[in-house]
Amino acid sequence: MGFFKDKTEKLMREIAKLEPEEFLGICKILDIRLVDIEENVEEDVESGQSKVKAKPRDFTELWDEVCEKVNALNRNQKRNLDKLVRAATKGKK
Repeated sequence: MGFFKDKTEKLMREIAKLEPEEFLGICKILDIRLVDIEENVEEDVESGQSKVKAKPRDFTELWDEVCEKVNALNRNQKRNLDKLVRAATKGKK
């Protein structure tokens, strides 16, 4: 069991090296919401539609959810994600 924990920790360290755009791409792959949507109860009188506010989620919230999702992945999914992350971090230190 320790072997898989080490692999997951290594994968998380590699994800931490990603550029912001690449990290957001990983969030999208893992099906993580990037914004919180708040609906106002006020409706626009002219159009009859309610106003919606989209607020970006904090990085720490995203990171926590990425950690949870990565831990929930099966072996093949982790391997595929690892390949993707290694390709994105290739040449970076």
